[in-house]
Amino acid sequence: MLLPSRARKKHRDHIEKFARSPTPRRLKNSRAEIAGLNKAGTEFPADASISKFDVGGERLFTVFPRDLAEQKVAEEHIDEIADHLYSCHNRQNYIDVWKLH
Repeated sequence: MLLPSRARKKHRDHIEKFARSPTPRRLKNSRAEIAGLNKAGTEFPADASISKFDVGGERLFTVFPRDLAEQKVAEEHIDEIADHLYSCHNRQNYIDVWKLH
């Protein structure tokens, strides 16, 4: 996964800070969402897990990125359903109160 050019310096700064930290890994969802860039040049929401380790005096990193586009669509759908259910609940409460008068 590539990063959009606008995010590269910030990403580099995060990696350098992570390299100096005593923390051996950062799991997905432990930091803010990032933007990925696919082969076609389209951005998509992503997160990543990153680990570091030393081999022969050299620091190596492993990164496991994850595309969050489908998750975002599902979350939006859940929000729409929740809004609809809330609306139905409020509508029923209004009808019940109206019937009392």
